[in-house]
Amino acid sequence: MKQQPFNFGSGTVTHSSWDFDESVPLNEQLWRYGQDLIMVEYGRSGLNLHIAWRQQGEGSKGEFLVILARGYEWDKPLIERRPQSLEALRAELVEIVRKADEIEWQSGTRS
Repeated sequence: MKQQPFNFGSGTVTHSSWDFDESVPLNEQLWRYGQDLIMVEYGRSGLNLHIAWRQQGEGSKGEFLVILARGYEWDKPLIERRPQSLEALRAELVEIVRKADEIEWQSGTRS
């Protein structure tokens, strides 16, 4: 699997179609309507982190969708964020991965 653009802590990347060119503005890469970008599993805790790109059409700005959920309960996320830039995505992921690692660590200490 190719090098990932983010640190996912103790998580394991299970899917990645990340191919944004970070040197090109997002608004010049608008053809990525509704693309699932990265899936990360946190094995002991059963958490899943999902990163997608959502856009309603050419006229809309679009946004990343970041969800941290137990199992695949996407409709009941522990955390859901919608950053609209790569910089905001990176900042959100630092906090989300920190929380996921904390839950993962707590899951490993239970008897």
